[in-house]
Amino acid sequence: MRVHHASFALEPRSEWLVRASGASKRATQLRDVPETRFARAWFLQVSERYDEAIAAYRAVASAAERDDVTAIQVASFALNNTGWILMDRLDDPARARESLAQALALRPNKMIHANLGELGRRAEDFPRAIQMYEAALDLDPLYVNGLNELGIVYLSSAAGASSEGQPSARRASIERAYSYHSEALSLVAEPEQQDRLADRFDQARRASGLSDDEVRTEAERARAYRGSH
Repeated sequence: MRVHHASFALEPRSEWLVRASGASKRATQLRDVPETRFARAWFLQVSERYDEAIAAYRAVASAAERDDVTAIQVASFALNNTGWILMDRLDDPARARESLAQALALRPNKMIHANLGELGRRAEDFPRAIQMYEAALDLDPLYVNGLNELGIVYLSSAAGASSEGQPSARRASIERAYSYHSEALSLVAEPEQQDRLADRFDQARRASGLSDDEVRTEAERARAYRGSH
């Protein structure tokens, strides 16, 4: 899936892990605030020390003062990242959903909704997945990854409609999938990012058992049908 977690920019892995470990420890020692504790948890996450990262993120969340806006925001990011680890690295959707719900209750943001959308897609609860991605886009209508991932949910939905013998629902889902993907591409100027979006969409299309020609043809047919009625 596309990553939806709060992070910091990374240097080449072979060079920065040791420096990052020492820097995150020193930062916390110099100034023990939510931001430095979050940075330490992020280091543990990218070091693939997932249980330690979860414990560190939860410590950030539990220490947040309810009247401290910044601390609450950081706590929400921490619980979101915990949910992502549980969903994408530890394959524990129930605990992931619980952590993401806690994050959402503290301070909603698009990444939380997107991760809840991904949980819905993986569970083949497509209405829920669509609802969550739409909520993410309500917060940020230019959320490129959210648009692309919503298109991917509709690809999965089209595959489900195919298996259930629902050709009309299948065509409608394919049209929406292609429309959201095209919108995402239109918002990106950098060829590399366009390629990443296209590769992600194409990977999902293949996983759904749909051919590229089929998706394009069905989307065009659906638009033509809608335009003639």
